[in-house]
Amino acid sequence: MPVLFRVLGAVEADAAAAGLGGPRQRCLLGLLLLEAGRVVPAGRIAEAIWGDDPPANSRNSIQATVSRLRRVLTGVGLVARGDGYALEIDPRQVDLHRFRELVGLAREAAESDGERAAALYEQALALWRGAPLADVSSDLVRQRLAPALERERLAARLDQHDVLLALGRAAELASVLLELVDEHPFEQRLCGQLMRTLAAVGRPTEGLAAYQALRARLADELGLDPAEELRELEVAILRGEPQPGGRQVVPPAQPPPAATDSPEPRPTPAQLPADVADFTGRAAVVSSMRALLTEPAAASRVLVISGPGGIGKSALAHHVAHQVRGHYPDGQLHATLRGATATPVDTGEVMAGFLRALRVSDIPQDLSERESLYRSVLADRRVLIVLDDARDAAQVRPLLPGATACAVLVTTRPSMANLVEAKHVPLSPLTPGETTALFASITGAPRVAAEPAAADEVAAACGGLPLAVRVAAGRLVARPAWGVATLATRLRNRRHLLDELRLGDLQVRVTFQVSYQVLPEPTARAFRTLGVLDHPEQDLPAVAALLGLDLSTAETVLEELVDTCLLDCPAPSRYRLHDLLHAFARELAEQRLSAEERADALHRVADFATATALNANRVLRPLAAARLHVRPPESPVAPDFATRDSAMSWYRSSWTALLSFGEQCLGARAVPSLAIAQLFLAVSEFPFLEGNWTGAELVARAALRTAEAADEPVLVAHANDFLARSLIGQRRDAESTPHHEACLREYRSRDLAALEANVLNNMSVRLMNERKHELAKDHAKRSVELAAAVDDEEIEASAMGNLGLAFQMMGHYQEANELYQRALVRYTDLGDTRAKANVLNNCGNVMLAQGDFESAVAYQTEALDHARATGQRDYSAEALLDLATAYRLLGRLDDAAQAALEALAERRDMRGRHGEGLALLELGKVSVDQGDTDRAWTHWTHAKEIFVAISAPEAADTTALLAGLPKMPRTDVGAAP
Repeated sequence: MPVLFRVLGAVEADAAAAGLGGPRQRCLLGLLLLEAGRVVPAGRIAEAIWGDDPPANSRNSIQATVSRLRRVLTGVGLVARGDGYALEIDPRQVDLHRFRELVGLAREAAESDGERAAALYEQALALWRGAPLADVSSDLVRQRLAPALERERLAARLDQHDVLLALGRAAELASVLLELVDEHPFEQRLCGQLMRTLAAVGRPTEGLAAYQALRARLADELGLDPAEELRELEVAILRGEPQPGGRQVVPPAQPPPAATDSPEPRPTPAQLPADVADFTGRAAVVSSMRALLTEPAAASRVLVISGPGGIGKSALAHHVAHQVRGHYPDGQLHATLRGATATPVDTGEVMAGFLRALRVSDIPQDLSERESLYRSVLADRRVLIVLDDARDAAQVRPLLPGATACAVLVTTRPSMANLVEAKHVPLSPLTPGETTALFASITGAPRVAAEPAAADEVAAACGGLPLAVRVAAGRLVARPAWGVATLATRLRNRRHLLDELRLGDLQVRVTFQVSYQVLPEPTARAFRTLGVLDHPEQDLPAVAALLGLDLSTAETVLEELVDTCLLDCPAPSRYRLHDLLHAFARELAEQRLSAEERADALHRVADFATATALNANRVLRPLAAARLHVRPPESPVAPDFATRDSAMSWYRSSWTALLSFGEQCLGARAVPSLAIAQLFLAVSEFPFLEGNWTGAELVARAALRTAEAADEPVLVAHANDFLARSLIGQRRDAESTPHHEACLREYRSRDLAALEANVLNNMSVRLMNERKHELAKDHAKRSVELAAAVDDEEIEASAMGNLGLAFQMMGHYQEANELYQRALVRYTDLGDTRAKANVLNNCGNVMLAQGDFESAVAYQTEALDHARATGQRDYSAEALLDLATAYRLLGRLDDAAQAALEALAERRDMRGRHGEGLALLELGKVSVDQGDTDRAWTHWTHAKEIFVAISAPEAADTTALLAGLPKMPRTDVGAAP
């Protein structure tokens, strides 16, 4: 077959009569030719073209380069496949692959026909025209690919020299070897060949001098001695022993007589372990793997299944292997490589075992020769190879056949991402439905059907880990007297969960220990320290604080855990332990870390969380943050925030973890009360910004409890204020009063005027809820005066808004509007878009009260836009509700209903009961105007139930509205929307 493509020199293609075009096209073609017929991933192409810093649009650029290359390659199939591209050509049309084929034939011939071997080596090496890929400008090519090809070339030349020496052709080699030694000054085999050659042509002294020069270089630059074989050669030459050189080569033999019997049939090894009879779930993964393994033109049939111990990697590999084995009629090979242990299986031994299974009797001792033989034996066969429990890519690569007709399934705990020629199948836990189905397939469907809730609880406890499910189900099968609920109860104790998940030699804990025990100590320490925290998911800075490391070092350690599948990375810079791995890490933390070490870790996280929250607060509400008497703790990994969005994003992504950590500190007693109080106070602002009144109450009560325990009166006052505000937000106004009065006394006793102004302002809201408008006006007015005296513009603006609201409720609309406009100017000066939303909505309500419905809609629409832009769900729900009223009064009833429904959804999502009642109240009014009094009755009945439950004054108003509806029989309240 003629060579039509060349990479052993400049990149050339006979099909490109008009030239290959620019450097990117040459680079792309070079990569594709190196892997002729196999897929080159897009990521590898990007790395070759741009190095470590590809542009954001690299994929589009690659597609454009592919299109240009297709236009110049006449009649050549350049196809997209999977996540990469491939050239659909016979590899023998490429000089590199023809070179490899000829070298393989030469090495085989060297055992029996030296002259033929010499001729084949000459043909192979003649294909080289210069440095490989010489005209491709790429760091990947220059630093990795080209040097690897040069090593192949040198290995072939060295083998050729052995053949020529054995044939007695030393005279041809002397000058060639002297030149090569200069190019490869540390190559010991080359030096040995030079020594033999020079001795054979009567120049032994020069050969010994070359040896001494090599010996000096090795000692001076590498600190090594020459190999024993070379030292023995020196002694032999000094003794004058004849040097035939190279391997003994047998002269060509006469051709054997023609065979008279039929050849023995080729054996078919069938080494696959048994299929999993109750294999359940992963249907999409199985289907995808089957397609890849049975696709006729698949360029790569190497699949790497990765995941933590117990995730079902081997079960999946064996299951799929049995389904596709008919496509591999020449046999199925299997080996367990024990990569997760401290003593992995030697690759050479595995290869020897495979060769024996393929009935190869004469197995070379030299590993490189064995590897060449292995690939040659598989070259014309269709064999499926399953490699279980691989350690890394280095262990797997020698076992990969060169022939694309074969397929390889690899299971491994590490991700093995550097095996770029493979398709990767990272396994996730089973879904809840798959987990329950697997449990039922083992225990029997009737038992699960009889106790479905308990079965779901067991499935949840197993975390979708098939091994855990099998152990749990096996225990239930072994104990007929147990119900599923009995097992579920036993699995509830998270601290003893792994004790329950063991059945004979099936133990979840042991599976995890296998991965843990081979970790380097810094990584192992990080893993067990992760078990100190109750919450399984954290961001990078939080974990860095926990570990006491800088961000870069922490990320390196965490990524090592991700690579070993002991840790998940669900999003950039976020890390999560699987629930069962979390239980394992907790055990290790309690066993291997002292109480003092665990306490120090918790204290570091407390300092980090407090410092980060304070940094966020300074962006979200800078003046309020300045009023909070919490001293920022030292935490070198606490991030700063440049924008409001970034601060809110941190709060939202970390809120669950923050609450969990706070609760853990309350229960553990390992962190001082003062540090816990400061943490809860620092994070208290966020739930108010979200309109999460119940969350705000939870945090405020914890802050109050710990501040009192720390005997910090000002912090106690802060906590009382936060608690009162949270209760007012829930319309539990009477409960809020003693807390506000307590903090007001404390602030006045310490002459903290700004804080006193803030409390008076908050109290005015409660008084308006209670319809004590005159008293509310007095509190808001006093707040404005105090805030102005201490130059606190934020409180002054807020108090102006509340003073305006008091005037509005008293019917003094002009005074209210003037105060609202002053507040808007002040908030504009402060750059507080968040607070403007509330004031704009109040402006709309003034217009509404005065009958200017169009202006009301304009104000409320602007308020809604501001609220949504700043993520203020409480304000957006309020604006939607007031907008619904304006639409209703304008007669735009469909718009009114839509706005009210959106407000209702927001309030329900925030669990704001009072707001939910107000939305239902408005929906009822819209329904009346639409002529649907039945629907109005349903809405108002539900609203009344809410108002009565929370003792809201609107209960009386709703009762009156219901009384005004036409009397008709109604037996079913129905469901509110």
